[in-house]
Amino acid sequence: MTAPASRPCDIDVHPRGLGAPGVGELKVVISPDRDLLCHGLTLHLPGSGDDPSLFSDGVATSGWTIERSGPATLRLTPAAGRVRLTPGTRQEIIVTGLTPSATPRQQPLVTTAELSTPVPTTDESAELEVVTVTHQLFSGGADLIVNFQPSCGNVHRCEKVSLRWGGPDDAAYTLESGTATSDTPAAQNITPDFDGHGNCSWTTQPLTATTAFRLTARKGGDFRAALTVVVVVDGDITAGNLSANGTVKLLQPPIECLNKSVEAGKCHVSYQKAPTDGILTFTINAEAQTAEMRIKTTPAKGDANPTVILKAAPGTRTSTVLPISKDAVVAVTLSGARATGYATWFAFGNGRLVLQQD
Repeated sequence: MTAPASRPCDIDVHPRGLGAPGVGELKVVISPDRDLLCHGLTLHLPGSGDDPSLFSDGVATSGWTIERSGPATLRLTPAAGRVRLTPGTRQEIIVTGLTPSATPRQQPLVTTAELSTPVPTTDESAELEVVTVTHQLFSGGADLIVNFQPSCGNVHRCEKVSLRWGGPDDAAYTLESGTATSDTPAAQNITPDFDGHGNCSWTTQPLTATTAFRLTARKGGDFRAALTVVVVVDGDITAGNLSANGTVKLLQPPIECLNKSVEAGKCHVSYQKAPTDGILTFTINAEAQTAEMRIKTTPAKGDANPTVILKAAPGTRTSTVLPISKDAVVAVTLSGARATGYATWFAFGNGRLVLQQD
């Protein structure tokens, strides 16, 4: 199998959150891995329709010209036609005069760079390389918690996890953590690590049991909360009367039961009855457009549970954890363009989830 080619450069944008109207400056940073020529950039807000509010009055930094090629598209071109990029340097383009809407919103910002490799003489022309990167952009007010998730959803006993999210550095954050046997989650005020670009992180204490985390953020009169779970594969248990003969395993090693991609449209998979109680972790990864995963679980007795819907914007991924009872049936529908869905099975007893045959 041939490894995919690496990108010739990294592209970043910050801040990821544009504040209330009047705070409208966006910096695009290109960090090349080799000698390159940049012929231009395009900033696009897909799904914005005819709302041109953000880009209506954008002005580019000195040395670059700006053109609105659509209500939600900006074209940035070097005044000299192209600009030379070398490894170890950063090309920064600042766009000012942006106008965030009064209503807070989250939307993907797609940044496309047109590049080429310098050639020995001006008579030669190199083929253009196009690099496209998608970031989540928040405008019209501070989004207090964005994409709250652990650095790893499955760990071993006494391992630590980094909890990560997007948010402002001047909000008041509180973190609660609890396990299946704890009566009340323990709350603590935390001061996360900030990278200066709206990304926050907090490292947990060593985990000894599967733990749920609830993060809250307050700023002024705004309040947000988000929840995530970390599965401790070989964690502690608490039991009343417990007896055993021989070897006992409460939680079996994880088994991948879904790793499927769709180029376009949707696909559907379903599983035979769960052989034992267990936990399923689901992740959806989006590339070209917003992707969606619908998860329907039907217990052995009673009606089906409400369908769980995961959505991921282009260039992002979203995860969740669901408890599964013995004899329950699980069905998954994945839709999008170049979307990938993953699922991992943690059995409390023996047995794996088996796909239904059409």
